[in-house]
Amino acid sequence: MKLRAGEIEGFVKKPPASLRAALVFGSESNLVHERAERLARAVVPDLGDAFRVALLTGAEIAKNPSRLIDEAAALSMLGGRRVVRVRDAGEAIAKPLEALLDAANAEALVVIEAGDLGAKSALVKLFEAAPHAACLPCYPETGAALEEAISTLMKEMGLAAGHAIAAELAAHLPADRGIIRSEIAKLSLYLGAREGEARPVTEADIRAIVVGSLEAETDDIADAVADGDMARLAALLARSAESGTTGIGLLRMVSGHLLRLHAITAAGRDLDAAASTMKIFVPWSRKAAISSQMQRWTLQKLEDALAQLLEAERLSKQTGTPEEAITSRALMSAAALAARRGA
Repeated sequence: MKLRAGEIEGFVKKPPASLRAALVFGSESNLVHERAERLARAVVPDLGDAFRVALLTGAEIAKNPSRLIDEAAALSMLGGRRVVRVRDAGEAIAKPLEALLDAANAEALVVIEAGDLGAKSALVKLFEAAPHAACLPCYPETGAALEEAISTLMKEMGLAAGHAIAAELAAHLPADRGIIRSEIAKLSLYLGAREGEARPVTEADIRAIVVGSLEAETDDIADAVADGDMARLAALLARSAESGTTGIGLLRMVSGHLLRLHAITAAGRDLDAAASTMKIFVPWSRKAAISSQMQRWTLQKLEDALAQLLEAERLSKQTGTPEEAITSRALMSAAALAARRGA
């Protein structure tokens, strides 16, 4: 079954009882994980229930294909339908999944999480064609879809979700579901909201809690990379992991800062000239830091660093390595370029 973008949220909220397997995939890994978890909770609210929830990886299934069907056919000792969660799936398990969809005794709901598989993927084609299976693509949300996602999360956390407030948040947050959820949770905590409420939110609240804290945190990390300060960067990355600001969203934010340095450097390292001719806005409070950073970078070094961050984003989407590890390694490598004097 192939779902259109506008159908996915309703499907995740209330999946059909006939659903036997779901493939949740795409480049937005936090959204993949969130939707997969919501699908699983629709069947088993407590995902820590070892009697009703089994956890497998794509590598485990590739090594022992029969285990997938065994888990899907197993019955819970205490009753109730079971869930089998499969993480880090890839093309290597297409055959075991095909056997699963053909099996008559597989009663559990199987929820598969995968990276950016692409339209030609054997897994995608298999799940689109199967009548009791579904494909749920997960890509960065923009525009009205992003605002709707923000409104939904705000309501879940006891906040009033008017259009203007959702639009204000969408203007400041990256299209990364993990960061969005973390920032709205901070806002809810700040306002003392509780589930079931509709606590009003003002633009001043957003500026104080979301915009201010997020920009300050990412500015600090971007500065540590651009300054070549690897010790400070390591400490900041450890702190950001605790707050949820990690992964692809962070890579993109730092890339944005390096792109700005690249544009200014290409304009002759003149901030005022870059502002007037290339329409690059540099806040007065950031001019001193950026002027200092430009002394560490050449165009070639900036291009090398940007290529590393782009490759890290690709690896985050296509491999089973944790995003946090890929992100930290890429940012430390970029900082090392800044720390190295010369071209």
